[in-house]
Amino acid sequence: MRFKSTITKLLVLLSFALMITFAFVNVHAAEKDIAAASGEATTVTITLGDEGKIVPQFDGDITEMRYDYYLDNDGVLSIDDQGNYKTLKPGTVFISITGYQGYEAAYNSNVTINVFPDMTNATLETDTVTVYKIPTYIAKNKPYYDALATTMIKLSGDAFINLDDLYGIDDYNANDILKYTSSNKSLKLSVTYEGDKIYILQEAAKAGKAEITVTLYGKEFKINYESVKAGISDQSYLLVKGKSHQIKVTGYKGDVVWKSSKPSVASVDENGKVKGLKTGNCIITAKCGDFYLGCAVSVTSSKLKKVTERATYIGTHWKYSQPKRAVSGYYDCSSLVWRAYHEKAGLTFGTPYYPGNTTTESAWCKKNGKVLSGAMSNKKITGMKLNPGDIMFKSYKKKTKYKTTYHVEMFTGYICTSVNDNGKANYTALWAARGLYYSTYQGYIVARPLK
Repeated sequence: MRFKSTITKLLVLLSFALMITFAFVNVHAAEKDIAAASGEATTVTITLGDEGKIVPQFDGDITEMRYDYYLDNDGVLSIDDQGNYKTLKPGTVFISITGYQGYEAAYNSNVTINVFPDMTNATLETDTVTVYKIPTYIAKNKPYYDALATTMIKLSGDAFINLDDLYGIDDYNANDILKYTSSNKSLKLSVTYEGDKIYILQEAAKAGKAEITVTLYGKEFKINYESVKAGISDQSYLLVKGKSHQIKVTGYKGDVVWKSSKPSVASVDENGKVKGLKTGNCIITAKCGDFYLGCAVSVTSSKLKKVTERATYIGTHWKYSQPKRAVSGYYDCSSLVWRAYHEKAGLTFGTPYYPGNTTTESAWCKKNGKVLSGAMSNKKITGMKLNPGDIMFKSYKKKTKYKTTYHVEMFTGYICTSVNDNGKANYTALWAARGLYYSTYQGYIVARPLK
C-alpha cells in the first residue's frame, strides 16, 4: 500500500509539472480565429506567437467547398489548405481567399493581417534623457543654438523581438504602431522609431523639461526628457603672455576633458585654466561627453591687447563719420587704427597730432618695414597666421596697391564658432569695426605695426 501511495504521489507531481511546462511554453501563443466574410475585405492585428484559423463566412451551401489561399508574403505566417495559420515573424501579409464548389468559384474574400512583435518584456535601456544644445554659429558676436536636436533610446528585453525584423508594416497603420504625447508643447517634440530604437526630435531652440508617453505596438513607455543649453564662457580671448585665464563650461554637468591645439603657445590644465606661453594663436577645446566646445586664444603683449580692445570699442560704440573722423565719438577706418595705436601704444603712423588716411598709413608701414609678405587671404586666417593688431589695407589695383588704397581694417583676434563631433574647430577672424566674416577681397597689403 505504501508503494502504491508513493507511485500515486509521483504521478500527480509529474502531471502537475507537465501542466506547468505546457503553460510556460505556450504563454505567448494564443488561439485567434479570423472571420472572413464573402465579398468583403478584413484587416486584423495579432501578436507574434498567435495561431488560429481563418473561418470563411458564406451564406450559401458550404458543403464540399474547397478553398485556395494566396499569400503575398509567406514569411510573415504560414497557412494550410484548411485555413490554419501560424505566425512566423512581425510584418504585414495580404491573403486572397477563393472558395470553389466543383470548378465554379463561389466565394471570394481578402484578409490583411498585421503581425506585431510581442512587447511583453520590452523595456527601455533608459527612461531619462538629457539633450545638450550647443552653439552652432555666431551672429553679432553672440552664439546661436540650432533648434533641431535628436536623441535615441534603445529597446531591450529577454523576449523582445528586434524590430529590424519587421517587414511590410503598412504606413496607414502607423497610428496603431506608434503613439506619443508630450507634457511640454513649447519644446515641439516628435517621436519616431526605426528598428529597436526610439528617436526623439526637438524642433524648438529653447531649453526645458517634458514627460513623454510613448505607446509602441501597444506597450506604453514613460520618458523623462530634458533639454539643456551648454556653452563656454569664452569663444574668443586675448591672453597676455605669461598670464592665465580661466575658461568655464556652462550647462554641462559631466566630466570635461580640456585640450590645447598648440600647447607651446598656450597650455590648459584639467580645470580649464589657460596660460599664455608665447606669442601665437591656438584653440582650446572642451570635450563634454560626445560633444565639444571651443575657445580661440591669441597670446599677445599687454600693449597690443590694449590696442585691439580700444579699436574694438571704437568700432562698436562710436559712430562712423568721415567729416567728424577726428572728433571723439566718431571714426572712419584710418582714424580708428591711428587712434587705437596712438592712444595705447604711442605709435603715430607718421602723423603725431592728426589721423592720416589709408595712403599715408600704408606708406608708413612700407617705409618702416612693417609689411608682411603676401596679401590677405583665407589661408592666413585658417592657418592662424595673423596676430592681434595686424592691419589690412584694401586697394583697387594690386600693381599700384600703395597708391590706390581705399580701406584699412584691424584684426582683433580669432573666434571659435563651433567644434565638430570629431573635435575639429571652426573659427574665423574678428575685425575691429566689421566684426565677423569680413571679406578679404582686395586686401593686398597686410602690416604688423607693432610686435
